[in-house]
Formats: sequence, structure tokens, C-alpha cells
Amino acid sequence: MLAGRDLASKNESGADGNQLPEPFGAAFRRSGLAGESPVAWLQTDLNADLQFADGLVVLTDRRLLSFPPVVTGTSPHDAFSEWPVASTQSKNCW
Repeated sequence: MLAGRDLASKNESGADGNQLPEPFGAAFRRSGLAGESPVAWLQTDLNADLQFADGLVVLTDRRLLSFPPVVTGTSPHDAFSEWPVASTQSKNCW
């Protein structure tokens, strides 16, 4: 499992998702809202059947996004789950 945090301040490309692992970075750039920037991400390595498959969870300044696991060598489809993050909620990453 890999994770990144405070991406926008450590990487000039933070606002567009270029620092996210591929192929999920491209999926994020297609699904991101205007001006939305990643704050933290978590790359998962198991699917719902507990088989090895890469997935990605991204926390932005507006939403929590979950890109489903994909089989190695294939592209993620544009289906993802999202949950809004209220501006009154705290976003802490440790």
C-alpha cells in the first residue's frame, strides 16, 4: 500500500493530479472538478474478492474519491465512487 499527502504543497502539479500513480492519475484528471486539487491519496492492492488488483482513494479539497481496482495491464474505467467533504470538516493527514 502506498500513500501520499500534502501533495499540492510538495509538487507544483498538485492541482491537476499529475503526481497520482498511473493509470489513476489520468482517471482523476478526467473526473476532477475545475480547480479541485488532491490533498492525499492511498493506493490499495486488493479488490473485493481479496485478489491482488490496484485501486486508488483520493482525498481532495472537495471530495473523497474511490477508483475501483483494475486488473494489471488494463485501464481504469470512468466509474468511481465519490463523497462530498463539507467545508466545515477537518482534513488531517498523518
